[in-house]
Amino acid sequence: MKDRIAALAVIAAVSVAGASACSSGKPAAAKPSQNPSQLLSAAVKNAESATSVVAATSIKTSQIPGAGALGGLGLATSGTYTGQTKPSDLREFSGTVQAGGQSMGNIDLISTHDAAYANLPPVVKTLLHTTSKPWVKVPQSELKSGGLMAAVLGEATSVNPLAFAKLLGEAKNPKIAGTATVGGVSTTEVSGSVPASTALAKLPSSLQKTFGQDGQGAIQFKAWIDGSHNFKKLQISDSGYSGSASTQIGFTVSKLNQPVTIKTPPANQASTLTAKDLKGAIGGL
Repeated sequence: MKDRIAALAVIAAVSVAGASACSSGKPAAAKPSQNPSQLLSAAVKNAESATSVVAATSIKTSQIPGAGALGGLGLATSGTYTGQTKPSDLREFSGTVQAGGQSMGNIDLISTHDAAYANLPPVVKTLLHTTSKPWVKVPQSELKSGGLMAAVLGEATSVNPLAFAKLLGEAKNPKIAGTATVGGVSTTEVSGSVPASTALAKLPSSLQKTFGQDGQGAIQFKAWIDGSHNFKKLQISDSGYSGSASTQIGFTVSKLNQPVTIKTPPANQASTLTAKDLKGAIGGL
C-alpha cells in the first residue's frame, strides 16, 4: 500500500508544476488606494503577457479524485516551479513530496511538447521497474490512455501556467486588505473569492479535478500585487465548499521574463514507458 500511496503523491507535485502567475523585476511602490478590481485586472493582463517565471510553490490537498481510499490520506509538495512560453513551451517542478504525513522523497518533473519526464521517488521507480535509470520518459501520445499515473504526468503539460492569474479576473467584490513587503518589494494585498462554478469553467480540465467538480461555493484567494501591477505572491484555497476535501496552493515569484534553463535528460538516462506500463504501476488505476 505504501508503494501505491507514493505513486499517488506525484499528483500533488504535478499540480504545483502547472500553478503559477507572474511578477516583475524592479517594480514601483504599491498603491493601496487603487480600486481592487482595477488592480486585479491590470495584474491579470500583465500575467498573460509573461514569457517566463520562476516561483517557490507549495500545494496541500486532502483528497485526490479517482484514487479511492488512498487518495484521502493527504498529499503535500513544496519546491520550485520554472516555466517559459517562448521560444518553446517548457515547464519544470523540482521539490519534495509527502503522503499521509510521511516523506516520499524528491521529485523532478519536466514537460515538453513531445514528452513528460519524471525523476521519481525510489519506491515509485520500483513500481515502474525503472530503477536502472534515473528518469522515466512518457511520450505525450501515451498520456491519454495510461490511467491515473498518465493523468498525473500529463497535467504538467495540460495546465496553463497563467490559469490561476486569469481566474482572479473573475473575482467578485475584491477588497484591499493592506500592504506588505514581499521579497523586498512593496505590495498591495487584495483578497476576495471567485464563484466555484466560474472558477472551474476557467481552469484546465486537470485542475478542475484537483479543485472538485461540484461547482458549489467559492474559491478564496489572497494576492499580493506590486506597484507595476504584477503578482508577487498568491494563495488560493477551496476549503469550505467541497465537503471534507480541501486544496491550498501558494506561490511566491522570484523572477519574471528573465532567461530560464530547463534541460531534458539525455536519452540514455531515461526509460521510455507506454500507457500500459503506467496503468500497471498502481494496480490498473
